[in-house]
Amino acid sequence: MRAESLLALVAVLAAASAGAADDATLIVANGKVIVGDGTVLERGTVVVAGDRILAVRADPVDAAAAKLIDATGKTVMPGLIDAHVHLTMEKLFEQPRDDEAMESFVAGGLPERLRGFLEAGITTVMSPGDYWPAAVGVRDAVSTGELAGPRIRTAGRLLTAPGGHPAATFCGSLDMKGPNPWCREHLTEEVATEGEAREAVARLAGEGVDLVKFVYEDLGEPGVEPLAGELVDDIIAAAHGHELRAYAHSLEVAKAIQAIEEGLDGLVHVPAVAVEPDERGRLASLMGSEGIAAATPLTTFDSLIELLASQESQEEVTALRGLYDEMEMSLARLAEEDAGLLVLGTDSPHLPPGAAYHREIELVSEAGMTPGQIVMAATRDAARYMGLGDELGTVELGKLADLIVVEGDPLQDPSALREVVVVIKGGEIVAGGGE
Repeated sequence: MRAESLLALVAVLAAASAGAADDATLIVANGKVIVGDGTVLERGTVVVAGDRILAVRADPVDAAAAKLIDATGKTVMPGLIDAHVHLTMEKLFEQPRDDEAMESFVAGGLPERLRGFLEAGITTVMSPGDYWPAAVGVRDAVSTGELAGPRIRTAGRLLTAPGGHPAATFCGSLDMKGPNPWCREHLTEEVATEGEAREAVARLAGEGVDLVKFVYEDLGEPGVEPLAGELVDDIIAAAHGHELRAYAHSLEVAKAIQAIEEGLDGLVHVPAVAVEPDERGRLASLMGSEGIAAATPLTTFDSLIELLASQESQEEVTALRGLYDEMEMSLARLAEEDAGLLVLGTDSPHLPPGAAYHREIELVSEAGMTPGQIVMAATRDAARYMGLGDELGTVELGKLADLIVVEGDPLQDPSALREVVVVIKGGEIVAGGGE
């Protein structure tokens, strides 16, 4: 352990008051504790009081009133975060077409999906683009305890050009049943002028979104219009004016660079398409200097390639494989620059939450991320990316008690994250643990 980490640990231990045992409601003892800041306790104790972490200690704590979880031989770490989901979507090529269909999904299929996140150890998600107002209802129902699920941050409707993605794609040409006006109305804000962009952001802020997302790319897809470049600054400035973080979907490296230079808070995908020889290097350097991270979602492209291959759509498979390969190159370059520039996200509403998350771990590992980088991308760095670093992402005094207990050591082998045996959200056991 580095000297500074040891000093930090001593400070944490000293901060735990003599009365900690009396206040404790839950104790996780005897496990290897991944604090998440580089510190690892080979045999530690995490003390929880209510929904907060009261102490992280290297010695036992005796508290008769507290529930005890014995983590001997296991690893204790922060709850996992999926930084790119779409909660109110269920399929890629068949979107809801009316209020009744959405209400049916929210009442029928969604509770099981939310439970799936928790069972996989995913205690927080960011949903950058959702059907509105269904998304806010789900977020608030989870927040009040009416629904069991992960903490949710949602963008609601996303900003795009008139006829842009996903208005012309998922709500248009890609919908199996044809153009879908309901999808377009409830999923997108189509803007063409500065006034429209600022009014759309103000409307979203007034409706209670947690963040703003916009689509900024021009991949030359027939019938899909790009957002005007001069609106990027307007959208970001308007979001910040309402104290909201702004995120961009941009698979083009050059456009991602422009958005970052204009104050962007994060990228919801790793940009793939580079034109100039050193564009990826410039992107990595800029992201590092500005502290901007990108979500990884390789899983959604990987699963689409598999689906298209099964349908013998060879031309489409070749094109998508090329895009995937470029994205993988960008990811490797960002990991080389600074692992903190990447956060785990799946963007795969058509797959079960745990299956998508573990496939993402496999894919980013194949792309060059180390086990330690993956653990950070799934916890501390994802919390920072969402603006929640003061509350979540590490096992530290005063933070929300979102914890998981897993078999094995994910710092040696990230596949250990498949073996989640206890999930704690806000100090309550929500999966495993005999519950």
